[in-house]
Amino acid sequence: MFENKAKSEQINELETEHVVEVLKALAHPVRLRLVLGLLTQACPVNHLAECLHISQPVVSQQLRILRQTGVLKQTRVGKQVYYELADDEVLHVVLCLFPQFK
Repeated sequence: MFENKAKSEQINELETEHVVEVLKALAHPVRLRLVLGLLTQACPVNHLAECLHISQPVVSQQLRILRQTGVLKQTRVGKQVYYELADDEVLHVVLCLFPQFK
């Protein structure tokens, strides 16, 4: 019991707020589908839009939110911008929700 209390005291308010923002971002159906589409490889916006049958402007808007919350990162290759998961922590959260992707 004391060990858990000590650990919970180490988590500051800023970290808690960040986790809440990430979970909010993942709670949107389109954003969650985008993250699932990026589990194994980085993809450009047009590829994600085509694979998920969602308009490119909607995909771009949702990717921006995911990037701002730290769920995704982007890399420019020539004229294409590729999106991928920002880190393994996001991957672990998604795999907890969808163990069939392990």
